[in-house]
Amino acid sequence: YRQASKLADIALQNAGGIRNPLAAGEVTFNTAYTVLPFTNVLYEFQLTGREIVGVLDDALANHLDHGSSDGSHPYAAGLRWDLDMSQARGSRLTNLEVKRKASGQWQPLELDRSYTLVTSDFLASGGDGYAGLAAIHRAGRSVNTYLNYTQTFVDYLLARGDLRRPIVADYSHKSVRTRSGQSLP
Repeated sequence: YRQASKLADIALQNAGGIRNPLAAGEVTFNTAYTVLPFTNVLYEFQLTGREIVGVLDDALANHLDHGSSDGSHPYAAGLRWDLDMSQARGSRLTNLEVKRKASGQWQPLELDRSYTLVTSDFLASGGDGYAGLAAIHRAGRSVNTYLNYTQTFVDYLLARGDLRRPIVADYSHKSVRTRSGQSLP
């Protein structure tokens, strides 16, 4: 999504939107549709850092506090954080950093600064507990790119020529602590 959007610093994806792992080997268009099987299109938002944190808090609260699907769990490109699921809402995410598209450097997320975020229409409309994002969308603060999300994945693969696991420094989760307080590797 981040590559497809000419403006986005951050791409946001929910865990439930990715339906199958991508097996090693040749990837066909049909394979891509088993990974991203929906007809979603991408929307761009201008959000403050504070709003971004709120959107992530909504997603985490959806499954940690409200007992809904863990498919709402957020993943991102161009944004990373430390996550402690043993903490209360509002304290789970710390050390958020954004990789601005213009500089390519990781910098602390500034709460009052504006960032461009790209995500699927499913999340833009509040799917999987992204209620805050839906409110921003309903207020007219989003732009439909008309880009099919699966096609953007295919275009990304074609531009790269191959696909490898991202470097650890680019993972959205710098560290994770479970509800029981256990640190994950």
